[in-house]
Amino acid sequence: MLIQNIYEDKVLGKVSEDVAMKLITKYETEQKDLSLEVTDLEEKFSTIRQDAEDVTLFMERLKKYTDVQELTREMCLELIEYIALDAYVEGQPRNIYIYYKLLDEPLKDKRSLF
Repeated sequence: MLIQNIYEDKVLGKVSEDVAMKLITKYETEQKDLSLEVTDLEEKFSTIRQDAEDVTLFMERLKKYTDVQELTREMCLELIEYIALDAYVEGQPRNIYIYYKLLDEPLKDKRSLF
């Protein structure tokens, strides 16, 4: 409707052609920017929704193991994505890093962590 009004004003001589073209160009640029922003927000929303679903699923899995006395293979396979250790240095303790399924990023290259 806005572009139609600009064209009508241009034809009637109320607005010069240069001004009309600048307004149309500005409007089209704004529409493209808004479209990109909407796409970006939709992607962010999708990521947030997926994260919420992943946390819910992880919590459901975790509830099965609220009263266990020892860690089993089944528990590890269901809950843990992978485990990483610091490099071995004689006489120093090593840090252990546990990455959980659905909560942490999956390992891209399973042969090398770093």
